[in-house]
Amino acid sequence: MTVSGEPGDSRLSRRRWSWAWVAFGLLLLVGMVLRLMDLRDEPLDFHPMPQLHRAMIARSMYQRSLHEGEAGGEPVPEAVQASVGAYEPPILERLVATTYLLTGGENPWVARIWNAGFWLIAAVLLFDLARRSTSMEGGLVSLAYLLVLPFGVQVSRAFMPDSLMVLMIVVAGYALVRWKDRGTWAWALGAGLASGAAILVKGRIAPMILVTVVLVGLLDPNWKRVLRDLRWWTIGVLTLALPAVYYGLLIPGSTSGWIQEGTLNVLGMILDPSFYTRWMSFLDQIVYLGMAVLAVVGTALLPSTPRRLGLGWWLGFLAYGLLLPYNMVTHNYYSLPVVPAIALGLAPVGQLVLDRVGRLSFGWRAFAVAACLLMVFYPAWRSRSVIVGQDFHAEPLGWVKIGRELPTDGRIIAITQDYGYRLAYYGGRSVSLWPSVQDQAYAELRGHNTSPNIADVFAERTDGFHYFLVTNMSELEAQSDLEAYLRQNFPIVHEGDGYLLFDLQDSLGEQDS
Repeated sequence: MTVSGEPGDSRLSRRRWSWAWVAFGLLLLVGMVLRLMDLRDEPLDFHPMPQLHRAMIARSMYQRSLHEGEAGGEPVPEAVQASVGAYEPPILERLVATTYLLTGGENPWVARIWNAGFWLIAAVLLFDLARRSTSMEGGLVSLAYLLVLPFGVQVSRAFMPDSLMVLMIVVAGYALVRWKDRGTWAWALGAGLASGAAILVKGRIAPMILVTVVLVGLLDPNWKRVLRDLRWWTIGVLTLALPAVYYGLLIPGSTSGWIQEGTLNVLGMILDPSFYTRWMSFLDQIVYLGMAVLAVVGTALLPSTPRRLGLGWWLGFLAYGLLLPYNMVTHNYYSLPVVPAIALGLAPVGQLVLDRVGRLSFGWRAFAVAACLLMVFYPAWRSRSVIVGQDFHAEPLGWVKIGRELPTDGRIIAITQDYGYRLAYYGGRSVSLWPSVQDQAYAELRGHNTSPNIADVFAERTDGFHYFLVTNMSELEAQSDLEAYLRQNFPIVHEGDGYLLFDLQDSLGEQDS
């Protein structure tokens, strides 16, 4: 019985292995299609402001390479050109600008191709890490979560460097685990360089990367030996060296200003219990809090070294979030670094469930497989529905029209979408900004209070400006005192076609007198 049963068991194992690789290929195909469908739509589908900002930086690089103006587009505002590399190295922007040169034209959708590639590579590496740590089935669970999570699909389609950040987090984690398993200098150097590159891409994730490097080394049962291991210290030095040169030596002013405004001035938020409920609610919307809880449990079930990596990712993410409290509850993409931690933690949970399913009768196995397919199909279809349900192809024409119609005989201050980047990118016009309601609340949180008298505030902020432009009508309505002051004191030069234009040099009060 035993001898005769072995060939059958072997065939069954080979069949399951073959089907697992088929599932791997199908998941990659689904992930790629979701990220590349509706490829040529404008970069307005997910947080348009940072997307358009980076599109303008890429345009600036491209036009400079062609000797400014030869690209045939509108000139890039000096303020945008000056922002290149102001807070982080423009790696994605340089890749996109180079692609413009190679393909002979400015097509911002090439950023989607780059980011889709980054995300798919990260998914494959994390799958391999999860597979080695658990089983093929566990690896597939991690892969599925990474590829069909709607939030992940949105981010990896956006003209933002966050997909590259996720890739480098995964590469660094993968190399750390391989270094601990193999103990070679090659993997140690790879881990150090990848960790440093992850921080270089996005300086804000430094706490997460540093905590991970420390925990992978010092939670080792032989941690005293690790402390004497030159390779571990080399990883630490490489992790710090590359970003330290850029953020500490090349842009020290921007770095210190960002730390002051983004961390020190708002750190008191972590003392408010409502911050944590808002953070949990935000996470539930974007990564599914139930999945995150399962992943935390699953992290404890991983083998020793991957468990230390997972713990480092989780505790590092917590430190990262506590140091950036305001952004964690206002900008959903700031929570992106937790996605690899969740995906890895789901692997042992998936392994346990699927191993148990494999022992069920055929009918119950079919039921369980159908449920698993539904869990993949639903978020994938949801992502697809959001993508095809948005159409921004007509949007640029309106901004081009506004840009052409705006007067050129005086400076303009504006309430406009996405900090003026739609008007700048499509309309070729740069304006100064009147702060939004959210900006004013953020300023008050940081202790920057202004006079409650709208006349005083208006006189201070509009000094030297000729026109007041409004394209974001809902924001103007939210600032009712400002709207009333404008309409009562200044004539409207233009009304309609999506914008209002007030002449600040022509007072209605003076006309009445």
